[in-house]
Amino acid sequence: MATSDNGQGLAKITLAKNSTSLYCIEWVGRNRRVVVVQNSKKQSQGISVDALAHYQQQCEEIAKDWGRLRAVIDAYPKSGLNKERMEGELISLKSRLSCDYPVLTYWRKGGYGLSAGINKMLFNLTDLSSLADSAQNPASRVNQTWQEVRASLQRVNGILGDAQVQLGSGKEVHLPEDLLVHNTHRPFPVKKVLKGAGVVMGVLVLVATLYVMRNFLGFWAPGAGDGLVVDASMSNEEKIESVLLLMNEACKQDDVDLFMTVIAGDFRDEKGNGKTKLRVGLQTLHEQGEFKKISFNWSRMVLSEKDGFVYARPIFIRIEDEELSFYVGFKPYRGKLLIATADDT
Repeated sequence: MATSDNGQGLAKITLAKNSTSLYCIEWVGRNRRVVVVQNSKKQSQGISVDALAHYQQQCEEIAKDWGRLRAVIDAYPKSGLNKERMEGELISLKSRLSCDYPVLTYWRKGGYGLSAGINKMLFNLTDLSSLADSAQNPASRVNQTWQEVRASLQRVNGILGDAQVQLGSGKEVHLPEDLLVHNTHRPFPVKKVLKGAGVVMGVLVLVATLYVMRNFLGFWAPGAGDGLVVDASMSNEEKIESVLLLMNEACKQDDVDLFMTVIAGDFRDEKGNGKTKLRVGLQTLHEQGEFKKISFNWSRMVLSEKDGFVYARPIFIRIEDEELSFYVGFKPYRGKLLIATADDT
């Protein structure tokens, strides 16, 4: 406590001083007043209970999605699983991690590498098959990135948990600068993020996701058999020729959708790849301008029947100067024959 006198009947007593304010009592004659003098040094306000709870909730959900992403990658190579469903789940997880967590945008340069690691993984989430193959190697970049993000999540959750304990005891809490991008005294800009960069990012991800789902995974595409016109009186050979004619026409028109209408829903090639994998390959050729160069020749085709399937061989596929021979199996579907198997011979 300190006193001072300015010689004009005014006395000042300093009662308390802390890092943010100077509290004084001034007497002017018999009157007194309390004066709060702010220090010139700017101080930040600690994080609020609501803001901390918001961070914790998002990090818990991110951890669940991150664990599920790993489970999908690890399970994909196993036999007997619905790979098309898993590829759809991958798209859903990618969309959630890209759009549903504003905290990842808010901590874009912080979070101990949390946002950067997740963005790095999302950039590589294009082909679940190759991603699963890479994950078989413990030293691969996929495994390293996944472990780095997991470690960042654990560190962030530990810091937030400690902050919760301190707030519960009535203490003011300041989160580390390495965690945050902005000062904690600013309210978390949920609306600004969602209306600004978050909305733009969400729209871009949605457009990209819909493009992949429509063109590579075949969502909302014509169904199996929709492109074929057959007559009940037609022989198996005539029905198969109608399939092959339609395939040639689809390639000529550069129309992957039309081509896929002759492929059965449970199609499998000699490697166990299904209809989705075939479509991804054809769409890739389409994007490269190679699909329209494909043609089919069945002039030497011989048919055989076994276990309810009709087999045709050889079917020649020509792409410019290269020609391959295939053994193709057809199965009945609503009076038509659709391609159910294909092996190179």
